[in-house]
Amino acid sequence: MIKLPNLPSKLKAIIESDYANNPYTSGTSVSLPEALVIASVIDAFKLSQTLEIGLASAGSSAAILAAKSYGGCINSHIAIDPYQKTHSEGKGLKVLEKLGYIDRLEWVENLSESYLPEAIKSKKKFDFILIDGGHGLGQSMIDAYLADRALRVGGFIAIDDIYMKSTCNSIKFLTSECGYDVVDCRTTVLNFPRLLKHSFRLGFSYAKMMVSRCSDSLVVLQKVKDYYGGY
Repeated sequence: MIKLPNLPSKLKAIIESDYANNPYTSGTSVSLPEALVIASVIDAFKLSQTLEIGLASAGSSAAILAAKSYGGCINSHIAIDPYQKTHSEGKGLKVLEKLGYIDRLEWVENLSESYLPEAIKSKKKFDFILIDGGHGLGQSMIDAYLADRALRVGGFIAIDDIYMKSTCNSIKFLTSECGYDVVDCRTTVLNFPRLLKHSFRLGFSYAKMMVSRCSDSLVVLQKVKDYYGGY
């Protein structure tokens, strides 16, 4: 099992500053601990081909772009969000422009289930995919399945809101059927009340795995082999 190394102090300060200067993070974005974990994965493994489903208020995009910039990577970051200008009122784009990252963002105003099959068809492979879009059961499963198909072996998928039943099922699909490893990115002591709370809802084994290895409500998974859909 991979244990994430500590984030470089200079990069950590950048992430914290960006987060503090984003007025829209509350309620519609990853938390600061989750943003730091995302940046740690990008920095530690020097990931360059990055994509996320769900731009929202750009807390995660800012962390990804800051980590890539810190490591000298000039590749753009792709964010799929067809509702950025409607549901989110363009907040994520405004934040990234304010922070100076907008020129390295490729915003895809399309549905993930439309974009990802085309990327797979063209044999495009990603190093890192963050899933934080629609949280219905069908959408969560579709995004997990297509993200796996678009990810290179050795790459990483991060999923937010891991204590929802829909994301629970998509994570079980990736870990059980596809053989993904759960990365140890917990930065605090084991939260036993949280373990008990989610054990009743989602099952003890799942809750134990998430609470003991994850940061806040974010899981990071590493792809160790190709999945062929049971054929």
